[in-house]
Amino acid sequence: MAIVTPIRQYQVLITPLVDKDTYGTEIDVTKDIDLSDYIKEGGIGTIKQDVDNGDYDIGVFTYGSITIRALNLDGRFNDEMDWRSIFKYSRDKAKVLVNFLDPQGNILISFNGLINEDGTRQDFLKDEVKFKVLSQDSVIRKTKVSGGTITNGTSFSTAIKSIINVPDITSVLAYDPTKINVGLDLTVDNGSWFDNKTTKEALDALMVASSSVMVIEDSTMIVRTREENSGSVFKFYGHGDLFGRENILNIKNLNTGVQRMFNSIVVNDREVSDQTYIETYSLRQKKIDLGFITENSKMETIGNNVLEEFKVPKLELEIETTTEIAKGLNLFDLVSIDYPYRVRPANEDTLPTYGVSRYGAAVYPFIQGNMKIRPALAFKVIGFQEKPKNYKTVVKLRQCGTTISDGLFSSIATLYGTAIYGESVYQFDPDRENPDITNVYGAGLYDTMIYRA
Repeated sequence: MAIVTPIRQYQVLITPLVDKDTYGTEIDVTKDIDLSDYIKEGGIGTIKQDVDNGDYDIGVFTYGSITIRALNLDGRFNDEMDWRSIFKYSRDKAKVLVNFLDPQGNILISFNGLINEDGTRQDFLKDEVKFKVLSQDSVIRKTKVSGGTITNGTSFSTAIKSIINVPDITSVLAYDPTKINVGLDLTVDNGSWFDNKTTKEALDALMVASSSVMVIEDSTMIVRTREENSGSVFKFYGHGDLFGRENILNIKNLNTGVQRMFNSIVVNDREVSDQTYIETYSLRQKKIDLGFITENSKMETIGNNVLEEFKVPKLELEIETTTEIAKGLNLFDLVSIDYPYRVRPANEDTLPTYGVSRYGAAVYPFIQGNMKIRPALAFKVIGFQEKPKNYKTVVKLRQCGTTISDGLFSSIATLYGTAIYGESVYQFDPDRENPDITNVYGAGLYDTMIYRA
């Protein structure tokens, strides 16, 4: 597909603190900001959002950061000790919003962050200040759980709400109790375990125990299960699509997902396992320390929930596309991929066409390429990497399901014609393909397939 990279434009807005946990008026400082260190080719300019931090992990949070340089001729970016500064209370934790725009001024990528004073550096000869800006959710690792916040018998959901509904956090991230919905809501046995723990450590443990994840959407804290979102399926198309819908620039890091498969879970000192998968894949054990759980039955329940989600390998991969195409995607959205093998004619002949080639006059083409992905496979979004330097986005995907045989859009995974759940309809006349639907001749709609003799 032809890719047109927009001219890079950006807008930078800073909202300083005027008192502890109280923010003042947003200030447009774009004219004084240089982002070239961030968006230059080969730089570190990637905005990440990832449910799992890395291989062998089922973590919760990842923290992105950017570096911005500010022209400081008049001292407006000095710390609060200078009367000319826009920072009247503190530079640390001042809000920074960076919008990357297309030539029409539309926002393609936004980065919401907080100035980290630890990483701020000043150059007197150049009259510059270099700010390290961490993503907004970094506030979670700068706070701790006060003693007595969590008591014995508190439910997991109530504990999460108590931990995050504090001014240090809600002054930065929006809190809505209706957005806190855990997968497993047991009760805490030992509430004192949380006393003076960092908020991040406490939440990480509660997310694992409650079979949940925390994500930040539009600066709002959301706790939810890993279940894929309902609704339409986002479709990626590789080379040679019948209707020219190619929207994949690259596929990389395709793997079987074995690195995130655990067939033995040990919660504290209590183990649950699946012997069948141990015999198939050998022992792959995950140890989880939950000091706030002491009852054996709860340990086993938590272990079984984690085991159910991760006991089998599920395909994982990353798709690179344009930011314009990917901007409609959210974490846990459903995705299908139609990525066939590449083909070339044998002996430089033209490619045979279904229903046209004559027996004995055409030969099969040569198949090239090392992988093929069928659109019947169901994937969900588990992460993003946005690249403002070239307006490209990497979408991280994992196959849906929790068993070897699931993770398909159809219970019968039709290959020829590729049925997409909720989208494909069997067409009676193969000469009249409709570009408004995904399938071609031979496809079927799961549960509502129409077959005409």
